[in-house]
Amino acid sequence: MAKSTIETKSLPATLQFFSVDEVAVILKVSKKMVQQWIQEGHLPAFRVGSQSRLLRIRYQDLENFVDEHTQLRPPKYRSDDTER
Repeated sequence: MAKSTIETKSLPATLQFFSVDEVAVILKVSKKMVQQWIQEGHLPAFRVGSQSRLLRIRYQDLENFVDEHTQLRPPKYRSDDTER
């Protein structure tokens, strides 16, 4: 399984939560993409407050998502690196 590249903060992973915006920045995708993953059930999230629109993603859920969706790819070779 691929090693996650998510940076940890001083809090334990069980107490770390990310907003949709933060996840989008971490994964270098759009907020819309993160929201789509949540809506489709690929990335677990929860609402903060009784009628809140605020979504939060647990660190562990994000790490699991990254691990499950990261594919190891062989390095790309440039044409000038190949033997002639």
